[in-house]
Amino acid sequence: WIGRGWYTLFVRSVDPSGNRDVLFSNEVNVFSWYYVPPIPWGVLSGCALATLALVVGGYFEYRRRKRRAVMERFALRRMRRKFKLKSNGAELTYQSSLPRDVQNIDKVVGGHSTPH
Repeated sequence: WIGRGWYTLFVRSVDPSGNRDVLFSNEVNVFSWYYVPPIPWGVLSGCALATLALVVGGYFEYRRRKRRAVMERFALRRMRRKFKLKSNGAELTYQSSLPRDVQNIDKVVGGHSTPH
């Protein structure tokens, strides 16, 4: 409520019999000072934390968008491969999309593979 700057306080005293000081004198009843308000640490720390939160949030949003773009590219490539296989007349089956060692799992008996 008090801003930075010079302030002057004029004091006039009254004794018990009712006599008042008539004149103001800088040495006796006039006081001047320069007021410097304290540093608003709450505002400064709040701004710093808000800036940090925005930077961290922006970084995570950037990572999320980048990851999403990679996943979308992957999905598009996958769909193109499937469409290309279907348009060539080859039917994509679950068994043919598995790796070879998984396809041949039914040929393994007792830990030994049967001859092909």
